[in-house]
Amino acid sequence: MPYTTAWEPNDLFLEHGGHRIFHTYKNDEEQILTYWYGTSSESMDTEDDTTFDVRELPTWGPIDELNTLYEAYCSMREWLVYDKSDKTENAIRIAIISAIDTGCLQRFIDAAKDRPKELPNLPEEWNCLADIRFDGTDWKLSLQSAFGEGTVSITITEEQKELLAKAGFECCVF
Repeated sequence: MPYTTAWEPNDLFLEHGGHRIFHTYKNDEEQILTYWYGTSSESMDTEDDTTFDVRELPTWGPIDELNTLYEAYCSMREWLVYDKSDKTENAIRIAIISAIDTGCLQRFIDAAKDRPKELPNLPEEWNCLADIRFDGTDWKLSLQSAFGEGTVSITITEEQKELLAKAGFECCVF
């Protein structure tokens, strides 16, 4: 019996400084690659201009040293809990955060900005994706058309944001 596959955006690994870092997958399938990450939810495998090997970043180092740094980083942020059960993941997180802060990932971030945005397979009755974000100054409601390349971003008030949150929209601060 024939089957079809539906495109799914890559899972988010972390957000920092207004940038989102995503998991990448072996052969663009289900197996997550341990050390490869992407700056786009559409990053593919290891041969993509938005993907990088964290071990090749200048911020990479011995896992125990990176864990100490990540634990200190977490202790300065009340909302972030240090999980000592996965030292490799902690090391990867702080290496990527440091790479973002120092500009080491800029070429990958720029490559993701230039990439056309793909929308996941949407039910036919949907005609857009909605996104609510804080851009550092204002809350923005962005609508991306499912039928074209158009995106509209509208500044909203705190009260409007709260109404949208009550209606089930997740509000994100980047």
